[in-house]
Amino acid sequence: MAVIAAERAWFERLGSDLVRYLLNLTDEQLERFYGRSAAALSSEQEEVLEELLLLDTQVGLESEGWTLFSWRSTLGRWREDAGMSLGNLARRRSGGLISVPPTGLTEIDETLATLAIDSYPTLLLKHDDDGWGPSVSLSGNPAEQKFIRSIREDSLLGRLFGEEHPIRGRGGSTLRSTGAGGTHSLVGFAETLIGSGWRLALTRKRSPGVADLVEATQHSIDTIRSALTGDSTRVPANFGLAGVLFPASLDVLDFGWGRMRKSDRRDAVFVRSTSLEGQLTSLVSDGLGVAINYSGDVVLEAAVPYLVRTAKFDASLDWSKELDVGQRSVEEYVNIVRLGLLLAVPEVRPVLAPSWQLILDPFSQGVGVSWFDVKNVPGLFPFQLTESQARDWAMWVGRISELRTPSVDIAIRRMVMAVSERQRPDDMLLDAVIVWESLFGSNTDTSLRITSSLAWLLGSSPEDRLLKQAHYRKIYGARPDPCHLLARGGSVGL
Repeated sequence: MAVIAAERAWFERLGSDLVRYLLNLTDEQLERFYGRSAAALSSEQEEVLEELLLLDTQVGLESEGWTLFSWRSTLGRWREDAGMSLGNLARRRSGGLISVPPTGLTEIDETLATLAIDSYPTLLLKHDDDGWGPSVSLSGNPAEQKFIRSIREDSLLGRLFGEEHPIRGRGGSTLRSTGAGGTHSLVGFAETLIGSGWRLALTRKRSPGVADLVEATQHSIDTIRSALTGDSTRVPANFGLAGVLFPASLDVLDFGWGRMRKSDRRDAVFVRSTSLEGQLTSLVSDGLGVAINYSGDVVLEAAVPYLVRTAKFDASLDWSKELDVGQRSVEEYVNIVRLGLLLAVPEVRPVLAPSWQLILDPFSQGVGVSWFDVKNVPGLFPFQLTESQARDWAMWVGRISELRTPSVDIAIRRMVMAVSERQRPDDMLLDAVIVWESLFGSNTDTSLRITSSLAWLLGSSPEDRLLKQAHYRKIYGARPDPCHLLARGGSVGL
């Protein structure tokens, strides 16, 4: 009985994904093992389990509260006698196969693939919700030194590590269009690439296999190569959006440049590193409740331009014009889908609030998620889309994307802010007037040009256009008033 209790405690501590891999279990075997039914394990698996339980006791005694950290180091520890990490040795002894790198790779890529395979068990380890997520351990792996030597000798990737530090050794500094930058060391570069590859693999599949990790890690180093050579390069980016629910019949909306999908288990590892907990519920006409998650029920998948500059940050240099292309793309994508939703359901004007974003920068470490507290977003309410409304949404996003020019970016941004972010009517009016001026303004006769342009577009007859122009002139003429009224605590009466 005590043995079974110890096994279950170990199972819960390490997590089902890792236990399945170490003991080479099928899903059915894993279920039988947890229930400890008859013939759950083979004699080889039982032997490995016994040794792992003894190791768990040792790790617990030596870790002083850092059990998972110690297990990560233990699983990644190189076993010279076996030519692989301890985690992979346990799997092989349990009857499992150990993957090998794909053929036809360069020395750098083959060595990196070898390290990814050896570190795979450490990434499966159940992790604390500390914001860092799964991480890599290459304890004593000789392939890491081979990788370091190969990078130093490489004419392209070696440019990343042109500085010598007395303590950290070879390193360098980069600035990237993802808004990130800083110093990095050649020692640990392989772990960074494998970690970023794992995050990429997790966005593609809920439980990535070894081959998925190797492929995604290769993608990370290839992305850096392309950026260094000046090729047009992009990195994946995911955005959680709160406020709307897809109909049950629909899973994905394809926008061409990106797609919107239902949030699913792939997002959980990233969302749980935030504080986006809880739901917002409202009642609909039939008395049933509609609930949305503050973490978002839909996810926008896109790709943003990726530039890398091997230089330290210098406040005297204006890097923003070149490197803010990534952040501009983020804002553009999100605002396009927000405006598209407003146009698709104008009678409701549902609010779509960005809740978290993940930009898969190959240099980033940790989970890499930034998030926003949406609980106080003005006008946020649960809205259930019909299939027709969802299709209209995709149609409007397509039209905006096709016809949009840089000159209307301000108008799009201010329109979204007026509807989704402003609390006071005065602020909404100011944003709306800025939209008008951005679209129709001129250096002379601004009022006449704006109001007549709006009336011409929206009026149905000459008489209707005259009435609308008079109404728009009244609104536009009130635009200075909010500044004075706010000082007196008043409001605009229109």
